[in-house]
Amino acid sequence: MRFKPLQSSIWLVTLCLVTTSGACALSQPTNSQPILVGQEDASNPRRSAPDALTFEKGASFEGLFRGFAPNGKSLTTQNQQQIHVFDIDGTERSVHTGAAIAFASNSEAMVVIKDEWFAPTEPANPSTELLTLDGEQLASFPGFFAAFMPDAQQVIIYGGLADPVSRLWSFDGEELAAFEGRFYGLTPEQHSLITYSESAQKFHVFDFEGTQIVSFPAASVEDVQPRLEFTPDRERVVIRTGASPGKMRSHVFDRNGVEQATFPGIYHGVLANDDGLILIGYDADGSAVSRLVRFNGEELASFKGYITAFTPDGKVVTVNYNATHVYQADGIEMTTLPGAFVKFAPDETNIVTSDFGNGYLYDLEGTELGTFAGGYTEFWPEQQLVVTTSAFDEDLTRFYHIDGTEIASLPETFQPSYIGDFQVDLTGQYPPNFGLQFDDRVVTYSFDDHRTDVYFIQ
Repeated sequence: MRFKPLQSSIWLVTLCLVTTSGACALSQPTNSQPILVGQEDASNPRRSAPDALTFEKGASFEGLFRGFAPNGKSLTTQNQQQIHVFDIDGTERSVHTGAAIAFASNSEAMVVIKDEWFAPTEPANPSTELLTLDGEQLASFPGFFAAFMPDAQQVIIYGGLADPVSRLWSFDGEELAAFEGRFYGLTPEQHSLITYSESAQKFHVFDFEGTQIVSFPAASVEDVQPRLEFTPDRERVVIRTGASPGKMRSHVFDRNGVEQATFPGIYHGVLANDDGLILIGYDADGSAVSRLVRFNGEELASFKGYITAFTPDGKVVTVNYNATHVYQADGIEMTTLPGAFVKFAPDETNIVTSDFGNGYLYDLEGTELGTFAGGYTEFWPEQQLVVTTSAFDEDLTRFYHIDGTEIASLPETFQPSYIGDFQVDLTGQYPPNFGLQFDDRVVTYSFDDHRTDVYFIQ
């Protein structure tokens, strides 16, 4: 029996910009509904699901899909160590040896992420080449690619261990500013830049001219880098430190760098009414436990598993191993559902879950309302549909209404059509903010033929 992975490792991804990770992507809440970091803004308009889907097949591309350019007119694929750049009509623009390609926001320039950047020993003289999509060199910079600046022809380059400074360069090779430490991201307003300095063990915030605005202490532990996030109101910074589960700490600072509180556990969000934080810890046997804690330290409730979402009326959804738990806000468990939480149905009163082979629709009391054949079930918000992909012998992508009615299918395996733009996460996995970015197309991949196909929705 042929087995294929449900989600393949991916290299086309941009350094975890703070502006798009977790709380930084959320605007200040306007209601009292609890909001989890990364949860969709409830004010977004909802689309109705189509009664049918008709597809027109576009071009086919050698290799596994890695991402679109921001304008959607080009894409990259990977075939072993070869990275291919194509126009959407199938014209091949260039081929490169490396681990990834990152596109500038203008979709006209790119950099190739090199395999040796991931080696245990840092290259002696790292360099980054800025290229056209045809592979013509535009500029070369000393150091490692960190990020493209949004809406500007500028790139951030990190010097490496021998030169732990991040520099802002124009595309024509002019150095514009220098910042102590390794580039970490932008502040939510995108008006300043964040770095982490290993020698100082601090996060620094700079303006784009290189002047430091504020810093936050954040000691690394056992070669594990601390993490920084902004709360949804953008008035606080939370820094996570510690390596082992029992030693994880979340430190809360105001924007001026004054520490307000420290909590055991991993910060995972705040309540929309600003009452407290969501923290993830572990019990004695290593199982995850989530807690709601006020900023003054008072614990409101605890829940088994990782808090994943909230319902509009404040019910809490957690995931623990391959089970989904629904709790009242006071910590009383209402029901346990098979499979991992995927998404709320559009009315937010039902839940889609997925196990290894199938997807399910449940109400919050645990009644099964529908099933979806296929593994790696996910919710397709652009079309308000559930998408599944077979896990074993057949390559088949199915599209369902939320009630379980199948309305369309495509051969091969569904691929999320995210943009490979100016945010690169050098971890080899999907970036935390990946998602469907183009609602007029579907990307699939054939494991047998090592081929990517693009279909356009009619």
